[in-house]
Amino acid sequence: MTWKMVDVPDPVRSTSSSGSEQSCGPLGCVVSYRSAPSANGGWIRIGWGATPPEDLPEPVIGPRTQYAQLPPLALSCEPTRTQPVVPPTLATPTRGVLVKDLMSPPTPYLPQINRPPIPMPGWQAGYRPPPIMTTFDWAPFFSTQAPSLRGDEVGYGLDASELVDHSMKLGALMHFYAWGSRGTEWEHTSHWVVRWLSPFAGPTEMHSTQVAVPPQVVLDSSHFSSTFGAPHPVSSWMMVPGDDALHALIVAKRQQPQDTIVVALEADHPPIEIKRADGEPFGELDAAIRMRGRWFIAEESDTTSASTIWEADGTTARVLTSLPRIASTRGASADDNAQQIHLAARSDGRAIGVVVDGQPLSIRPNTPVRWVLSINIDDATLGALEPLGATDFTDRKNVTVCNGDEAGWVLDTEWKANRIDATVKGATRQLRTPYVRVRVTPSTLCIDRLAGFYDAPPALLTRRGNLTRTDGLSIDLMAVASHVRYPLRCILGQ
Repeated sequence: MTWKMVDVPDPVRSTSSSGSEQSCGPLGCVVSYRSAPSANGGWIRIGWGATPPEDLPEPVIGPRTQYAQLPPLALSCEPTRTQPVVPPTLATPTRGVLVKDLMSPPTPYLPQINRPPIPMPGWQAGYRPPPIMTTFDWAPFFSTQAPSLRGDEVGYGLDASELVDHSMKLGALMHFYAWGSRGTEWEHTSHWVVRWLSPFAGPTEMHSTQVAVPPQVVLDSSHFSSTFGAPHPVSSWMMVPGDDALHALIVAKRQQPQDTIVVALEADHPPIEIKRADGEPFGELDAAIRMRGRWFIAEESDTTSASTIWEADGTTARVLTSLPRIASTRGASADDNAQQIHLAARSDGRAIGVVVDGQPLSIRPNTPVRWVLSINIDDATLGALEPLGATDFTDRKNVTVCNGDEAGWVLDTEWKANRIDATVKGATRQLRTPYVRVRVTPSTLCIDRLAGFYDAPPALLTRRGNLTRTDGLSIDLMAVASHVRYPLRCILGQ
């Protein structure tokens, strides 16, 4: 029983003549009593009062796994190039000359009041004006000059800095040149050549195709074609590096019609366009990778919730396998966190891997977990779904340098684990937006190649004399500064 002292109001007069009266009900008790012969008194209580709180035990907090933030990755680097590379500069365009002066668009009449211009006859919707034969972007690709033009020729150049998986932009990685005689017969007189390099390569590792006849997509994008039909503008040009520096893909995405043109590049060979075996055009591409002389292309299906993996050997692509998708990679808007597909290569060369970012763990709700599905490239056999850990690699206790013998998945990706500081000639600066080639397993991680933006003067990034001898493994770092690529050799932790 618990007792508590309370203050009561003044006595309530009782109308009863008895000495005392007691009664209880659902709301409480009433007690009247006569304290003296000449006075009535008593009190009334409503309710039973609050129940005193019980003493609760202290909550027991269970163990939680927390991943500590990795310390900055420190690199000690030295330049491997003795001379700075001349940055690309845009050539001065030549004066544009109309193919047919009589077909030049007339100047519309503009009245003094603010009204839209009156369209002149012959320039209604659907009519394509004649091409303006002007040389565009005839610039060198790093230290390699653009092809020479004769006096009666015009040229069209274009570079691409975006990878097909939209993962990173590290400056120009590809530049093509198309040129031909000034006139209306560009389909018969034009030529084109493509030059490219890997995101991890320097200007000395640049490669070029043979001069060949340009495909129709290049003619359409140049506006030099004499076929005055409906134009097919290219919305974006993208590039896919190969498994070596000698191979790459150039990808053109068009809006009208909505399709994708894929062209395979090989050093000292003419470019070849890859087409689907069923005759249909490629749709939206997620990723592409090259292994054992074949290209593998991941395409998002427009009609089904699936991804199709195409195998291209030569000019024809055939279906290797199809995989269901959990969600569309494109989503309703560009800002959503929809599923993104990447492709990785098994280090033993027997399989490719479809890499996706899955749901995060409860202990790290903001970091997805990366998964990989193995596909045997010989018989299209699917392997088991394998986790590769956190997408930012912060669950790894140790980061090492690859020696080339590690087993695992070879993956090119952005580096988000921690900051990378590179020291060159005693000056330490941060490597911005690093892009890495790693070998990763569920429990191990090593860095094979590295690239990123590095704000430093050219004198700091070029060497004088012989290279310093280093003991142990080193990383090849491609530092991009002011549109120039500087190769560095780095070691960890010094």
